[in-house]
Amino acid sequence: MTHEHMLAVRGRFNRYLARYRGADGAFPAMHALKRRHTAHVVADAARVMSAEGWDAPRMALGRTAALLHDIGRFSQFAEFRTFQDGLSVDHAERGCEVLSREGILDGVDEEDRRMLLDAVRLHNRLALPADLAPALAELAHLVRDADKLDIFRVFEEAVAQRQLEANPEIAWNMRMEGGVSAAVLAALDAGRSIDYRDVTTFCDFVLVQVSWLTGQLHYAESRRLARERRALETRERMVLARCDDPRLAALFARLKSGGT
Repeated sequence: MTHEHMLAVRGRFNRYLARYRGADGAFPAMHALKRRHTAHVVADAARVMSAEGWDAPRMALGRTAALLHDIGRFSQFAEFRTFQDGLSVDHAERGCEVLSREGILDGVDEEDRRMLLDAVRLHNRLALPADLAPALAELAHLVRDADKLDIFRVFEEAVAQRQLEANPEIAWNMRMEGGVSAAVLAALDAGRSIDYRDVTTFCDFVLVQVSWLTGQLHYAESRRLARERRALETRERMVLARCDDPRLAALFARLKSGGT
């Protein structure tokens, strides 16, 4: 992908987002949150690509995929007032619809266009298909890693600033009280992906993020950034402050020691 194509896509993306500004010119709180999230995902994707030694055309493609990954979130929240896909629409599929309908990828080489649409479509799947072409798998893993890295930041800020009380949709409107669900703990303990249908409490929601840290970050630089930012230790404090369950303390102790 050329630098010029990347800039053209970015311009159309920004013009599309401008529709969601309020009468005062500012974005509503949840749209502002997603806009800032997007910028951080692009920055983390750039860090990973630099560490991996990607060349300039692949860097432009990766930055563009990161920029576009959550474009479906804006109309999703405007229409349904939630970010929970199960109660609204699959925001990745909605994103592909927006990209096609709005012509945001106009002028982009057909192969790059297909890869960008596929990277957006796949970024929220529990796992990637095993038969993806290597170039698409690399791009999809990049977007998924960078997305998760910044979801950690968004959630930590929301908890620290007590934003969940005013904006519970950040944590899928989960119940703040209650311990960890047995199915969630069993999946994490066994190293399996957590079924989001089993997630009902704040502690469950945090443990979904813990599961990302135990095998779902693909690139070494992504894992290094998560360690540097102490993502696991922060989630340990969050959970153990609310869930008095000795199984959780044992689980975190094992994870921190490198066990599986």
